Amino acid sequence: MFARLRPTSAAALLACAAIGCAPLQHAPSEGVKLPRHRLASDSVVLEVAFVRFPTSEVDPADAVWQNADEQQIAAESRRRLADNGLRCGLLGSQLPPELRELLDAAASPLGPTTDAGISADSATATQQRLPLRAGGLGRVVLGSTHDLLNVLTQEDGEVRGETYREARCELAVRSYPQGDGRVRLEFTPEIHHGQPRQRYLGGQGGIRVENRQDQRVFERLRFDVTLSPGQILVLGPTRPGKGLGGCFFASPGDEQPGRLLLVRLAQTQLDDLFAPEQVAPPLATPLE
Repeated sequence: MFARLRPTSAAALLACAAIGCAPLQHAPSEGVKLPRHRLASDSVVLEVAFVRFPTSEVDPADAVWQNADEQQIAAESRRRLADNGLRCGLLGSQLPPELRELLDAAASPLGPTTDAGISADSATATQQRLPLRAGGLGRVVLGSTHDLLNVLTQEDGEVRGETYREARCELAVRSYPQGDGRVRLEFTPEIHHGQPRQRYLGGQGGIRVENRQDQRVFERLRFDVTLSPGQILVLGPTRPGKGLGGCFFASPGDEQPGRLLLVRLAQTQLDDLFAPEQVAPPLATPLE
C-alpha cells in the first residue's frame, strides 16, 4: 500500500506516527485557575451566628445593647416586639469586646444551611452562611423542638395564652437587594408545631406536595431593617424574659433566656446606582 502512496502522503503518515509516539507534554498547573462560580445578580449572602452568654452577675448582653442602634427599627415595630419580649438593633463592623471574645473562643467554622434552615441550640457560639435570592425565603431555627410550648403573646394591650405541641421556633427571612449595595431584610417570627402532614400547594409549575407542620405566623411582629455590607442585626430577648422572647431564646434548663442572634450582611451582588430597573421597591409602611 505504501508503494502506491504519493511522497507527500507518506511523509504525512510518518509525521503522524512520530507525533503519536511522542510523550504527552502537560502544561504546568501553576497559575491555572478554574473560573469562580458566579452568583446571580440578585444574590445575597448572610452570616448568621448564635451566641450564648454564660451565667454571671454582670450580664454581657448589656454591653451589646449599649452599642446597638435600636433607632434603626421603626418605633411601632420596636414597641410590638418589646411587648412580646423581643429586642433588636444594629451593630457596626466593630463588635463589642464581650461579644468578640465569645465568638473568637468558639471559633466555629462557617457552614452551609440545610433544607431545615440554620439552627443552633446550646453551643457558646455557632456560625453559618445563609444564601438568599431577591424575595426568596430563608429560615433560622431558634432552638430545639419543644414537646410542649406555652406562649403568652400581647397585642393591643390584650394578653393571650397559646399552647403548642412538638413546637419549633423559627424566624423567616426575606431579602430585597437595593441599588446602592444595601439590602432590606424582612423578619417574621413563626412557630411550627404538630405532626407533619402532607399538603398540596399550587404554583406556576403546577401542584406540589409538601410534608410539613402547622405554622403560627406572627405577622403583626414582622419587622424590616436595611443593612449595609458588614453591618450586623442583633436580635434577642428583653430582661426579664417573657412572651416570644422567652421561648425563642431560652435553652432547656435556663432560668432566663441567655442567647442572642446576629445576622451580618456578608455579600450582595447588586450594587449599581445606575440600574434602577433592578432596585427593589421602596420600603412599605409598617404593618398595622
